[in-house]
Amino acid sequence: MRFETLRSLCDLRPSHQWAPPSNSAEGGIGFKPHRLLPTTVILLLAIFSCKVNTLKTKELAPIPDAAYAKGVSAPFCGVVGDALVVAGGANFPDKSLLEGGAKRVYADIWAHTDGEWAHVGVLPDSTAYGATFAVDGALVLAGGNVCGVTTDKVYELSLQGGAAVLRALPPLPEPMEQFGWTRDGDRLYLAGGVGTTAVYACTIGEYVWTRLADLPEPLVQPVAFASGGSLYVWGGFNPETLEVSDKGLVISSEVEKSLWREAPSIPDGGTFVGATGATLPDGRLAVVGGVNRAIFARALHNTPDDRIPYLSKEPAEYQFRQAVYIFDPACGAWTLLCADPACALAGPGVAVRPAGGLYVAGGELKPGVRSPRIFSLAW
Repeated sequence: MRFETLRSLCDLRPSHQWAPPSNSAEGGIGFKPHRLLPTTVILLLAIFSCKVNTLKTKELAPIPDAAYAKGVSAPFCGVVGDALVVAGGANFPDKSLLEGGAKRVYADIWAHTDGEWAHVGVLPDSTAYGATFAVDGALVLAGGNVCGVTTDKVYELSLQGGAAVLRALPPLPEPMEQFGWTRDGDRLYLAGGVGTTAVYACTIGEYVWTRLADLPEPLVQPVAFASGGSLYVWGGFNPETLEVSDKGLVISSEVEKSLWREAPSIPDGGTFVGATGATLPDGRLAVVGGVNRAIFARALHNTPDDRIPYLSKEPAEYQFRQAVYIFDPACGAWTLLCADPACALAGPGVAVRPAGGLYVAGGELKPGVRSPRIFSLAW
């Protein structure tokens, strides 16, 4: 099955015990986990039986553009100063995917301040499915898909005088898209994606990417997170075996070629394919949205005859994940923050709000159909 077919499926992400990462070559991915102590089991049960929080959502004005009014998925999304920036992304503006419509990728850069959107510039290329890193007073935009071609380009985006200023940074070692990305301190990380198992890291200000490790298998659309010298990767799907992962992996982010170990699995046996993660100011990871693992796994095996029935379903039938999960590296555990139908999205842009909480921009409601909503989440 060609990857373009796989991408169109979400058009665009038994529990395992966890041990902290080791810098040694011993106890790699094949290690035998220790038996959980009864007190640990009790603690984990307590964590997952906590009362689910209620999300407070607040709608932002829609982007005043006919194409963006239909929503986009996989945009660059981040905060510069007090402005929410949404750039690029992809949708089907003329005909739906079901009707055989063509995907359009955008280069527009929009900034939201004081309750209004302004068109502040254009990207050098029309791009979607890339990574957005928030750095001091700017965003770093890395990789992505440029109108059907994976790119290695990296840019710094800042706002000056109400206009976007773009500065080219050193390129990635190879073209990358639909990867996991994260920041920890002054280090940026990219993991996996289309056509590569590589894990790269660079230092902010230098932006020279070095290969830290390789994933044990190809993973497209995983979620990555780094904290305290550890790099985590969750979910993703293997385009070779067509397996959809519910597992977590962790290595030392400070030692090259260290071995992967098991990390806490994704809660409820789901996956983070199509989900977007963001590191909160308190150092925890928040993950929004994603596909239903079982439904997506079946769809990966669709035949051409299955295409129309699969794409004809109502959004609710795809069961995109409404949950917002939080991972706390201090205790190595997931908690369910909340569940809200507004978060049932694949490929949303997600950014941390300066006032607390998150921004969520666009994403898919179902394969080929985008959400035009842009809103904030608070809890």
